[in-house]
Amino acid sequence: MCQSYVDAAAPSNERALHVIRILDSVFCRVKEIAMRHAKQIGSAVIGALLVLGCNNSISIEESKNASHLETINARPNILLLVADDMGYTDLGSFGSEIPTPNLDALAFDGVRFVNFHAAPSCAPTRAMLMSGLTGGEAGVTDTMAPVLANNVAALPALLQNAGYRTYMAGKWHLGIERDQSPTARGFDASFALVRGGDSHLGASHFAPQTVAYRENGQLVQVPADWFSSRLYTDKLIEMIRSGEDNRNPWFGYLAFTAPHWPLQAPANWRDRSADRYDGGYDLLRAARINRARELGIIPDATSVEDYVGLAPAWEDLDAEGRQKNARAMELYAAMVENMDYHVGRLLEYLRTTNQFDNTVILFFSDNGASGSDSSFRPRMPWKPDLAWNNSLPNMGQAGSFVAIGRGWAEATTAPYRAVKGSLYEGGTRAAAFMHHESLLHGGNIDRGYLTVMDVL
Repeated sequence: MCQSYVDAAAPSNERALHVIRILDSVFCRVKEIAMRHAKQIGSAVIGALLVLGCNNSISIEESKNASHLETINARPNILLLVADDMGYTDLGSFGSEIPTPNLDALAFDGVRFVNFHAAPSCAPTRAMLMSGLTGGEAGVTDTMAPVLANNVAALPALLQNAGYRTYMAGKWHLGIERDQSPTARGFDASFALVRGGDSHLGASHFAPQTVAYRENGQLVQVPADWFSSRLYTDKLIEMIRSGEDNRNPWFGYLAFTAPHWPLQAPANWRDRSADRYDGGYDLLRAARINRARELGIIPDATSVEDYVGLAPAWEDLDAEGRQKNARAMELYAAMVENMDYHVGRLLEYLRTTNQFDNTVILFFSDNGASGSDSSFRPRMPWKPDLAWNNSLPNMGQAGSFVAIGRGWAEATTAPYRAVKGSLYEGGTRAAAFMHHESLLHGGNIDRGYLTVMDVL
């Protein structure tokens, strides 16, 4: 018998419980039929059924029963990876020339969601993720000071109630006060940039009195020798490792701030793509579209002959403009490649501790690439005496503040129109994939319409 979706319901509501049990029995029957006919059914559907199982959610009282604890222990871990302002074709598995072997291996062995949609900017997407609602319904109406509404049952809190350990490292962007922090919304442990962005290395760009980072709800500063993707990955590994003796499954949310502006990278990563982008963003856009076609990410019939962007043609830029633009894209690529490297570190930890095979991995970007350029300055409480040095030799180092600009953003979101901040596809369509051993036919592409709200 399957009795999984009865969650702390009132004893007097027997009629509702009866209906839930009937629906649950139907679900289990669907799963049995699906597995019997697996070859005729898409791998994404089979994977979802296997991941969900027939014993997913139990009441608090029932969880005290040893048999139900065994059910909790048998469920998979969940690893959620979110990139920040990444273009639709920035992964090799979606058409990129940037080396992303770790993410690509997961994507090619799992299922790629090529019609996955986010909100056009960071905070509304994160509100959708945490609530299963639109950003506005979840309380995020001011993207400069977003706060997740108190009446939202947040994703980590729901997983806590279902017996999961819950961990988070990276960008939160849903409230800066302690009672709005990840710890207050259901994470057992967290290290969070609570604001929308900061530097990636060197000193924080925020004024000392500004709330920027919280660890388990407490105000903290970033270490002196740090890089954002490395630090967030280190923190999440520490959290998962701390619970290795706990038999309950875990939910890990790794929210990178790469490749969000300002474009910065460790010294030994900055020149990995040297000279690769000297031909300009028009050539890159064409190459990405061709590769995406070859991979089946976009249909062969997709016409891009009439593609019109807002960026000036590469040939219309002066020599210095082309040089700085090319360098900006080199740094952007370094951040994407470095993010992939740290994902690889996390995956290696899971493999060496025999946790990889029992971990569902979901990846997506929070919106399309940002079209901001080096003249852009966000409305944030930066240090008042901070002088940005955006000279060509200093680009990518601490104290520089550059972004890829409209041309590269359009190149990484094409063939879709516009970029971050727009409700056109270029602002909302995001690269996404899921990996789990239960996906019977690795490498599948799913074209069904999905949104971040579907994750919860």
